[in-house]
Amino acid sequence: MDENLKARARALCAADIAAVRPLLRDRKAAVERYWPVVAAEITGNLIVPDALAVPRDLANLQEEYRRLRNG
Repeated sequence: MDENLKARARALCAADIAAVRPLLRDRKAAVERYWPVVAAEITGNLIVPDALAVPRDLANLQEEYRRLRNG
């Protein structure tokens, strides 16, 4: 796994969540759940082999994350 991509995705995800849901009780769990979505956004949905473990339910996670960010 590309640790740099993972770290950037986690940081951006945490910033997104903090900006739109500052009172979210378990922000750390949300970042753990949604960072693969942000990683996919960073790479333009191009998943490089061995760079990222892609969750089987990525499409569902993308929709959940979109709803989370949009309030």
